[in-house]
Amino acid sequence: MRQEREKRRCVRGNTDERGNADERGQPSQPAVLAIAWIGRAGGEVGTVLGSLLTSGFVLLGSGILSGLFLPVGMRKLRPLPYLAAAGGSALLAVAGGLELASGSAYTVHASLIGLGLGHPAGLLDHLAALFLLMTCTAALAISISAAGWSLGAGDMSPARVVPAVNHVMVSGDPGASSGKDEDTGVPGSTSRTRTAPGASSGRRERVLFAGRAARYSRMLPASYCLLILAVAGVILSANAFDFVLSWELVTVGVALLALAARKDSAQMRSSWSAALAGKGSGAMLLLGVLLLAANSGSLSLVDLGAGSGSTLRAIAWLLCTTAFAMKMGIVPFHPWMPAAYPQAPAPARALMAGVALNVGVYGLWRFLDILGAPPAGLVAAILILGGITALIGIAFGSVEMDLARFISWSSVENAGIIFVAFGVACAGEIGGSHIVVAAGLLAATLQCVAHAFGKSLLFASSSRLEKAANSTNLDSIRGVARRMPVTGVFFSIGCLSLAGMPPLAGFVSEWFVMESLAQLFRLHGLLLPLSMGIAGAFIALAAGIAGFAFVRLLGFSVAGGMHGSREQRSIAGMLSGAGTGTLSVSLLGLSIATPLEIRVIASGISGILPKAYVIAAIASPFVVEPAAPGYSVLSPSWLWLVFPVMVLLVVTFTAILSRGTFFRARIVQPWQSAALQAAYIPESRYTLVAGNVAPAGEAGDAGAADASSNGRGSAGYTSYGYANVMRHVLAMVLRSKKKIRGLHDAVPVSPGVPAQAPGMLSPASPQVCEHHQMQPHYSHEVKDPAATYLYLPLRRAILRIAQTVQLLQSGRINAYIAYMLIVLIALLVVVRILN
Repeated sequence: MRQEREKRRCVRGNTDERGNADERGQPSQPAVLAIAWIGRAGGEVGTVLGSLLTSGFVLLGSGILSGLFLPVGMRKLRPLPYLAAAGGSALLAVAGGLELASGSAYTVHASLIGLGLGHPAGLLDHLAALFLLMTCTAALAISISAAGWSLGAGDMSPARVVPAVNHVMVSGDPGASSGKDEDTGVPGSTSRTRTAPGASSGRRERVLFAGRAARYSRMLPASYCLLILAVAGVILSANAFDFVLSWELVTVGVALLALAARKDSAQMRSSWSAALAGKGSGAMLLLGVLLLAANSGSLSLVDLGAGSGSTLRAIAWLLCTTAFAMKMGIVPFHPWMPAAYPQAPAPARALMAGVALNVGVYGLWRFLDILGAPPAGLVAAILILGGITALIGIAFGSVEMDLARFISWSSVENAGIIFVAFGVACAGEIGGSHIVVAAGLLAATLQCVAHAFGKSLLFASSSRLEKAANSTNLDSIRGVARRMPVTGVFFSIGCLSLAGMPPLAGFVSEWFVMESLAQLFRLHGLLLPLSMGIAGAFIALAAGIAGFAFVRLLGFSVAGGMHGSREQRSIAGMLSGAGTGTLSVSLLGLSIATPLEIRVIASGISGILPKAYVIAAIASPFVVEPAAPGYSVLSPSWLWLVFPVMVLLVVTFTAILSRGTFFRARIVQPWQSAALQAAYIPESRYTLVAGNVAPAGEAGDAGAADASSNGRGSAGYTSYGYANVMRHVLAMVLRSKKKIRGLHDAVPVSPGVPAQAPGMLSPASPQVCEHHQMQPHYSHEVKDPAATYLYLPLRRAILRIAQTVQLLQSGRINAYIAYMLIVLIALLVVVRILN
């Protein structure tokens, strides 16, 4: 199949728009697209594409400059960089769609990008156009939502005021996931103390602010536009130099976005982890590209694989796959994603997960076109590591209590699914089965599109939830459907799509992935079919856990009891709603028009696989099939008609058979298991929550018993409690450890009585029994295997080596001269031995 691709590439390269070929196999001048200020464009389509690309990059550049130099104090001007990013993304997306519609490949001559290397700087072929259309459409919607977010950035209005008696549990600061507040001792929390209006001087109140993450920063909009520009540069690169340069700019953009809020040292560490992962991927990519370029004698991407032997190609594939895996967050390179994503401001997370991650996917597709299939052993590793990544990502997400970290772990899961589907395509390439290649590439691309829009929607809509609740804790973000019905609907659409629930786009893509894995019987041998079977088991298990995880998110956050007042309409809310609404409509439209989406994908990957093999997945205008005709079929379009009818029939018949009792609600006292409580005095205003004192009405956020009017303790099921079953079932994966702290570790405090240190009062103390409702503290700790057993020991070893080397820095000149003399003698000895 690699020979067939070489023939198709030669045909595309040797023929111009009139069907004329030149002697060198390069496109003749009429088929060349040039940036408007650099050269001339050939043909009407080339002229239009040149104008679109030029205008798009100019708008993104203006967004960078405006973000750096606009006055920070002028709030009305803050959306300008994001609107410029939206305009530039829209133009680039239109350019990609126009190229796919024209069916011709164009070379972009831009010496400002190519730096005078003598090679075309850009290549807008079908694959580049497909990814440009997908990523820039998502970036357009994210940028509109970010423009609305920027209008409210920097607000220091308190989200809620709670009375404080010594220590009060407060909600976590958005973006904070580690560290302890100096005042409260709660991990990831921040608070400020001030005297409330009308309060006495002796009474303090703890006021929760949005923190520095919400403050406007010049770095944020400039880095935002830079990241979109870098992603477009990776996709449009035609030579190895520009590809690696743009790849490094993506790393810079991600690291700067993770550092934009500049809150604390934890955020600095997370930004460094993202930067180190990006630099590692860049180093691997540079080594692989240099090996291929040295062998082929050319820096052009399409010529990198020319004349390379099997050993050289295997080494290059190993290096480049490692680079792409680092950028995508594949095990064991995943810890940077759940660490860096939550530290970035809300709109930046959507861009990092929904847009920047796609450069790793694009790299895999592009190098499959250039080099052919990887070695069989590497393909088996891709399949198994992808399955493990999907399982670990959703397993840790299912027990995560921070909303931003939960969505970040979900990104790890989706990256693993895409990696597995790519491995299926590579296995088909090795086995010589066009059906398996088509099934794998189509499934992987569908999953990539669903993830780009679904993850962008979740991160973009979660920014409004965090601002309303002033917290990222799942037990604090409750009643979204009642407080913000529109945002709640959009957020639910993203959750259901990423959970793989029919009939949304995520269900269609995951169905294609599972069906592509089921084609293992078409391959010969043992290694690849066995690897596909193992990966299929991991993906099936991850899909089941994903349903559990997103049910928890929807049931306790979106559909929970209403807390607070309804959201007020504003221009910022309208802009944010427009962006999230665009992403929601895209997810719904993709599932309804799946056959049309498959046709677009078939055009995009036609350079890797003949278009006919992918189009064969469309059995009829409304029915799709993964591989061979009659193997299995699905009609996403008809599901949108069948599902509502079936739900209506079930509800109608249930209401009739229940004689109207179906719509009645019966409120009962929740059953409390192993709830250790002392005698409760109704006059008591405080309960103990995780070792801190909180008002009776606030304790429910941590799952503690609340005070009720009848003098009995009532409890509600919390998101933390719902995830306990997963902590026990997946204890081997999560490395979970539970800790129970009894009454002797609690700190009983009543109104007007100073707090005392833990252990000062015994459980049998009369003061405890008469004045306080006590709760045992129950917590779980989970450990990421890669971070615990790989990176932490590696970090300790590097620090020990650094400390040892530091001993050599005595500061005396004679010591340094002695070091130089020793090195010189050693070099002379080595040279003598070699001679």
